[in-house]
Amino acid sequence: MRTTTSPAPTRLAIGEHPHMTIGTPFEDLYIDGLWNLQAGARVMLVTLPRMADLISQQDLAAVLHDGLGQTSHRVERLEAMLVHFEGPARVHAAEVEALIGHGARYVAGWPSGNVRDIALGAVARIAWHYAIPEYELAAALAESIGYHQHAIDLRTMLANVCQIDETLHRIIEAHIAAHAPRG
Repeated sequence: MRTTTSPAPTRLAIGEHPHMTIGTPFEDLYIDGLWNLQAGARVMLVTLPRMADLISQQDLAAVLHDGLGQTSHRVERLEAMLVHFEGPARVHAAEVEALIGHGARYVAGWPSGNVRDIALGAVARIAWHYAIPEYELAAALAESIGYHQHAIDLRTMLANVCQIDETLHRIIEAHIAAHAPRG
């Protein structure tokens, strides 16, 4: 079981929750989830700017840059949450790094324009999608084990990720509608 380095201000004391106590496998899963979210967001901060620089369509590039700004704020908030916990047992950010890196390398040699932009936008959407279930799980676990403010913050972060995804989706579909050949 994991110990904390200092008590979190919104944390329940042992025995205050009728179904869970501090140091349970649920708390371990929660803490690992926070570390995974933070590590995945850090990977996005390093890799997505290179993708955004390859995009020629201003509206699509702007959404990626805005999303990166929001991701930077999420990293800061996640780091503030993590200050109360030891390091993770497991971190799985390598999947996000591989996904983004492979996608960017795959289309980097394509000619600049709509097709490459749409493909890069789709890769970016996949990267943000990767985080959605982790935010959902972390928010549910935070609420369940008594980290109520964390749950609120995680749901806000989730809503931001979903909003970025929806915006990317609309822009990509608009570019397809405007530029794809009609059959």
